[in-house]
Amino acid sequence: DAYIRVRLVTYRVNDENERIGGTAEILNFTPGDGWVEHGGYYYYTLPVAPGEEPAADLIDSEGITLVEYKDADGGKQVIEVIAEAIQSAPDTAVENAWGVTVTNGIITANAGN
Repeated sequence: DAYIRVRLVTYRVNDENERIGGTAEILNFTPGDGWVEHGGYYYYTLPVAPGEEPAADLIDSEGITLVEYKDADGGKQVIEVIAEAIQSAPDTAVENAWGVTVTNGIITANAGN
């Protein structure tokens, strides 16, 4: 079993999918059940068995609205999903690697990075 965390990275690209300047923001959304945000990462609080996936999606079916840019740079917004997994046992493996606390098999709210 493994704990999972996800980082969402956003930037802008032109019509040729080349990165361009300007800023891009991920609009606010409410993480799915069992997901918590700390330090720019979204942690699924329960371990996930091999070949399985979290019981709830990070982003619900309504998704995230991407921004349409109308400035001189134009461009489209891209959101990359960077996922990491780490063994769930012993608890110290995830605590030491990710700087979180595991209590009764659940990553607790004082996660941070």
